[in-house]
Formats: sequence, structure tokens, C-alpha cells
Amino acid sequence: MTDKMNDDNDPSSNALVMSEFEREFRYLVMKFKDVNKYLVDTEKEVLLALTKKIANGRSDDMKMPLDCVVVESDWPEYEPTWKAIENRINK
Repeated sequence: MTDKMNDDNDPSSNALVMSEFEREFRYLVMKFKDVNKYLVDTEKEVLLALTKKIANGRSDDMKMPLDCVVVESDWPEYEPTWKAIENRINK
């Protein structure tokens, strides 16, 4: 969701207008099953090193480790989950 300035010629032209909710791709998710199936050992080591580097950077920036719920697009909960997020954002 983004805020846009209303540029109509009406008196409330300085009011913020809420735009439509937009889904964002904000996270990179990999299934362990896929990592193990498609990467060779040296690639897994590189991936682990990069993951640790990001985790350490977040820690250095005083950020908590990411703790996320992943809902795959072919699960029945997928669209209802998006709808719940949209409803929360648009309150």
C-alpha cells in the first residue's frame, strides 16, 4: 500500500489518499528439500555462509532474527492469508 497526494482541484487536495493494496515480493524463501536436491555441497556451503553473513548483519543493526510463516501458493490458506493481510493494512 502506498500513500499518494490527491491532486484534484477540490479543497481537500492536500489530503492523503490511500491506494489499493499491492502484494510485494519482500523475502527470498528456499525449501530445504530443494536446496538439498538442486545444490551441490560447495553451493550449500556458500548459501550457508551468505545466510550467516545476513544474520550477523541484522544482529549488528540490532534487528531481531527473521521469524516468518510461509504459505505456499498451492495451499488453500494462500489467498485467505493474503486477504487477512490486506484487511489489516487497509484498516
